[in-house]
Amino acid sequence: MEKDKELIYKSSRGLEDLPFLEKCRILLDSKLLPAWVNTLEKVIVGQYALNKLGLDPILDFNKISIINGTVALNAEALRALVFKNGGSIKLIKDFELVEKSIKQLDGTEKVVQVRVTVVSIRRPGEADWNEVSFYETEAAGMGLMGKDNWKKMPRAMMAARAYTKAIRLYCPDLINVGYSIEEISPELEIDDVECVDIP
Repeated sequence: MEKDKELIYKSSRGLEDLPFLEKCRILLDSKLLPAWVNTLEKVIVGQYALNKLGLDPILDFNKISIINGTVALNAEALRALVFKNGGSIKLIKDFELVEKSIKQLDGTEKVVQVRVTVVSIRRPGEADWNEVSFYETEAAGMGLMGKDNWKKMPRAMMAARAYTKAIRLYCPDLINVGYSIEEISPELEIDDVECVDIP
């Protein structure tokens, strides 16, 4: 009980005024961090990664994971980095049904209807916009369409992949210490993401 009172007192002083290690201990004790952040070491690594990326070391903890010792960011965090650094990214086509020519095994082409999400991205300080598409055929080719998240919310998953693809292609320097969760381990479900080792 005395420890809880001390924690509340220290928290009310403002976390930013506290020494780094003490702040990390308070965050761990608060139980407000994601479930995978269950040791002081994970809090420290998460704090370091968020600081390095220029993200809020408390509010943005839910936007990162550490997979196989590598910092992984969700699509929301990647977009935040683009905006924070003066770039822009916007959704052009949201899960639209379009016709696409698919090359068959015999060399012929077949026109099929598929879903596509298109985003447009502009690097910081540049005037040109670059469009990037992500087709459901790409997701199917990666074995993602059968995943629970892709069945429940295909529109959101397509948007996340399109944003990630665009940022990786046109703003890799903004995320030089982070990857998207899907890039590191596309077989993980969103609900399964935590600090894990993947064989």
